[in-house]
Amino acid sequence: MSTSRFLVVALAVLASACSGVNDQISELRGQADDTTDRVQFCLAVTRAVTAVDGGSSPAEAQAAAEEVLTQVPDEMRADAELVAQRLREAAEAGDRSALDEEFRTAAANLRDGTKAMCDPRK
Repeated sequence: MSTSRFLVVALAVLASACSGVNDQISELRGQADDTTDRVQFCLAVTRAVTAVDGGSSPAEAQAAAEEVLTQVPDEMRADAELVAQRLREAAEAGDRSALDEEFRTAAANLRDGTKAMCDPRK
């Protein structure tokens, strides 16, 4: 085999290997982005639940709930929207009377869904 033909074959093999590596790097970047999004969502829910459970002002809890809405998965969106809406109402009224049974049920559903998604032991 001539040197130039050997070089062409070697470059073709190298290009093929690099393409595979580039695909793997792209896949890992996608996985890292997904993980980052999930962690941000989990932290936002933790802040929102802590604000509500800890007796923070409705405005603080509302801000945390609004952050949750930016990242909530579709299957939890309805509960997250109801929670955010009720917290908005409570913040506007300056009291917690909007945090009724429907709010508590949606918050519990959101908490349970988040726990299943965010628990590092799973």
